[in-house]
Amino acid sequence: MLYRIEVENFFSISDRQVIDLRVRKSVKDELGRLKPIYKESPERCPSVLALFGANGAGKSNLLKAISFIRWFIAFFYSFDEDSILPYDKFSNHEMQNKPTRFALYFTGPVDFNDLKNFNLQCPYKYELVIDSNTVVLEKLSYQPKKTGKQTTLFTRNPERTQFVKGFITKVQYQSFNAMLRPWLSGISTLGILNTKFEHQFAKYIIEYFRNIQMNTTFSNRFETKDSDAVGLYSSDSYVRNKIRPILKRIDLGITDIQDGPPNRPTSIQFRHKGLDQPIDYYMESHGTREFVKIFPLIQSPLDIGGIVIIDDIDSCIHPNLLLEVIRMFRNEKTNPNGAQLIMSTHAVSILTDLTKEEVLLCDKNSMGQTRYVRLADIKGVRRDENFFANYINGIYGSVPSIG
Repeated sequence: MLYRIEVENFFSISDRQVIDLRVRKSVKDELGRLKPIYKESPERCPSVLALFGANGAGKSNLLKAISFIRWFIAFFYSFDEDSILPYDKFSNHEMQNKPTRFALYFTGPVDFNDLKNFNLQCPYKYELVIDSNTVVLEKLSYQPKKTGKQTTLFTRNPERTQFVKGFITKVQYQSFNAMLRPWLSGISTLGILNTKFEHQFAKYIIEYFRNIQMNTTFSNRFETKDSDAVGLYSSDSYVRNKIRPILKRIDLGITDIQDGPPNRPTSIQFRHKGLDQPIDYYMESHGTREFVKIFPLIQSPLDIGGIVIIDDIDSCIHPNLLLEVIRMFRNEKTNPNGAQLIMSTHAVSILTDLTKEEVLLCDKNSMGQTRYVRLADIKGVRRDENFFANYINGIYGSVPSIG
């Protein structure tokens, strides 16, 4: 679970923004919305986080920051000296001369040499400071005792690299030093050492970030093509079986999903109440097709207890269907492994179904600087007040100003 995010000097984010999703121990969870950040942890955070704010306020930039770290650790590796880290600093002279900083707090194994025992987990922190095309600082820490001072597993700067005892062998270290470049992640470099010297824990961290499902990159949002969705459902019976009961439950009139006819083997069709003939996927409503396309992105984290991050989720899912997706992450039957949903949205109607711990607000000041604040951190916000009405009326800020 991702429970704290720090971003500084990244696109419209100027000063350091800290989004800590953890909830005070004194907070009662009568609705069952809070989950331990790892098994048996006393610290809790919501399994659903909805980010609200006006267009252009910077909602997407927080998600892009996570996407950038995911790409940097899990997908980027190039010896090319002309490689450019694709990001922008905040657009004023002062911040252009300062580095960009990220920190992600998540959970992982207590013993980095014993990756088979996933039940024993503890807090981790990954910190990255970059300036232009150079890694100024990269650091991975953890708390195996779960409290107290963090232990640094790995840290590097332009002058030196250090590892905690037992983290890396001498041969791995030599190979690592020969391959590391100023613009590359040390974690990703460890992860691509050849089979003889491969570093299993680095591969674990890389896989962790690869398993974060997203519909956005650090540059733009992308959508699944209809043809790709049809191809997946026509070839994967597991996904079809998973979506079948949900389509029935959300009352779209659909009673079943099936393969296409023999003359269209790569198509899928839907059975509807009152119709004796199936409807082809391409004849379904836009809303139904969008839900079917995004469903695999949602189901994958539910299967493994992972993280899904969706930008502008209401452009993919009708608000009524969105509530069903939210319930999937809250329900222990559909989310037995503690998966997490982080989303940005303009579907303000769902505020009637969210607790204040599940709401993150985004605004931009007169200097163009993005700010984030949890609704739960705004002084005086009561648990029983009408979040929807207050938000619409601008009491919390973060709403569009027209005229």
